[in-house]
Amino acid sequence: NSNKVYVTNWFTDNVAVIDISAAYKKSQNSQATLEKSALVGTITFPKSSAPRGLAFSKSGKYMYVVGFNSSQIYVVDTESDKIVATTPKLQGLRAQLAIFLI
Repeated sequence: NSNKVYVTNWFTDNVAVIDISAAYKKSQNSQATLEKSALVGTITFPKSSAPRGLAFSKSGKYMYVVGFNSSQIYVVDTESDKIVATTPKLQGLRAQLAIFLI
């Protein structure tokens, strides 16, 4: 979705979903400030998975999130912001390297 920004939070095992249309407003002195109401949700990942990198399908329908500690890739539907698939643990390669194959 072109109105969303996703931010990985690997220490808390989630991805923050920010609505960019609500993210900034002009203050009286014309400086932009981040609005707390712009955080519209979080996508929770398994404990200690450490979501770290992300990439998107060409259509933007799916987001691929690398679990640094879990050695897995999670597929997120960007319409619902839900995890819809998970790869088996990657053997022999670290999951963070697999992001380049997407």
